[in-house]
Amino acid sequence: MRTLANKLNIEVDFQSVTALTHLGRTIDPRIPSNRFVLVAAGLGMIATGLYRLTVGLPVSQAVVGAVGAGIFTMLAWAIGRELDPDHNLSASIAAVLMIATMLTGGMPNLLLTGVVVALLRVIIRSTGLSPRITDALALIALMAVSIALDGYWVIGLVVSLTFLLDALLPESDRSTSLIFAAVALVITVALALALHLPQWLLRLEPTLAGGVIMVGLAYITVVLRDSSHLESVADSTGRPLLRSRVLAGQLIALTAALIVLMWDHLFGLIALSPVWVAMLGVVLRRLVQWIRA
Repeated sequence: MRTLANKLNIEVDFQSVTALTHLGRTIDPRIPSNRFVLVAAGLGMIATGLYRLTVGLPVSQAVVGAVGAGIFTMLAWAIGRELDPDHNLSASIAAVLMIATMLTGGMPNLLLTGVVVALLRVIIRSTGLSPRITDALALIALMAVSIALDGYWVIGLVVSLTFLLDALLPESDRSTSLIFAAVALVITVALALALHLPQWLLRLEPTLAGGVIMVGLAYITVVLRDSSHLESVADSTGRPLLRSRVLAGQLIALTAALIVLMWDHLFGLIALSPVWVAMLGVVLRRLVQWIRA
């Protein structure tokens, strides 16, 4: 049980975050699951850096890989927390899987992953607060930068869809969310045309189809089965999270991962690998529970 002093410190920390944004969540090292990800991220940095040096990569690339491993381990864990708020194990599994992915695969896309994290915070409301106007504008700006730099204009469609769903779900400012859905869509189309990005063409590579379909179906089965049992509460209000919003966030994560994968194939899989390992973490957590039962 937390002491009163610890509880007050956590509340002060959260209030300092919400003064800047309604999408931010704190990582308190006094909480075991938070300590776990901090340790995991540190170990991931060391392991990735040493591995890159061992295979003969320059020190600069080893350092970049090590820093990336720490960042993306934290992001995969953060996504896992949003997708499965009742079970810390899902986020912990995601963190471990992300370390393994960084050792054996390429570097995910930081901007794209950041957009997905923000989308989940908007739709799930894990902080208990609706996004500020500045939060929504920052999210759309991050989306625009991601499209301009990396060409992933399909993520703009997911951003627009998220704001549209937010408008349809309970406890939303419907008119504001609809406006931002329209703004995100207009900016996405404008950038795609202005930058002469490739036209709409989505397909699933046969070499990836089997694994993707298996993970996707298992993930959908788990989230639909678990959506009726939700006990977690919002950070700021202490009120139970809405099942409809959590389920919407879980489906938005899958939509974003799939559309980027179908757009850029293997590179798309790598770009949003933190989302994929978080979804796989949810599936494996359920499998662990089934085995224990």
